[in-house]
Amino acid sequence: MYSRWRFTFEKKGAVCFVSHLDMLKIFQKAIKRANLPVAFSKGFNPHQLVGFALPLPIGTEAEAEIAEIEFEEYLPGEELISALNSQLPEGLRAFSAVMLSNDSKSAASLVYGSVNQAVFPYDEGLNAGLDKVIAEILSQDTILADKRSKAGTKKIDIRPLIFDIVNTSQGGAVSIRFATAAGSEKSLRPEMVCAEIYKRLGLDYSFASVRYTRKGLLIHEQ
Repeated sequence: MYSRWRFTFEKKGAVCFVSHLDMLKIFQKAIKRANLPVAFSKGFNPHQLVGFALPLPIGTEAEAEIAEIEFEEYLPGEELISALNSQLPEGLRAFSAVMLSNDSKSAASLVYGSVNQAVFPYDEGLNAGLDKVIAEILSQDTILADKRSKAGTKKIDIRPLIFDIVNTSQGGAVSIRFATAAGSEKSLRPEMVCAEIYKRLGLDYSFASVRYTRKGLLIHEQ
């Protein structure tokens, strides 16, 4: 009996530097090694029906990514999770599988946001001014920032794409947790929020110096 599952997984450690396409290959190989009855697409070049809700930027860790997989026959969720974890490399761990109905929309079409954490290198100016800048950003209606793409650089209003920002600093660690738009319709790269904070404090932002973790994805209810 055909079955369709949505499951979550974490991506931590060195594996966070694996690209989105290579991540897909890792899962496809794990599914094959585990002898799971995965379903295949039709056509000249069939492929496993497995996919992720939203690509994860290289270098970003994740605690609750969403993926979906289809099987030619029914497979209990706990068996799916156990089989995947027996074949996935260190840093990848699957958990929490939910069976979907045949007419359920894909997670990729339902994602509208992501919750992220950024841990900054300690800076006295950043630590002292963080609360003020967060309040300033959230109080504004418009924030213009440079968005870079292959087509060039253009100004966009990022304020509607920022849902919330919270100062989560503890002890000597300076960090924020923030929710932004993400998905096929509207999306804001997490580093643009952090770059805006640094700019307002007169500090130099460096992507490599900030540790990013995607805490989870926001999806519409069906």
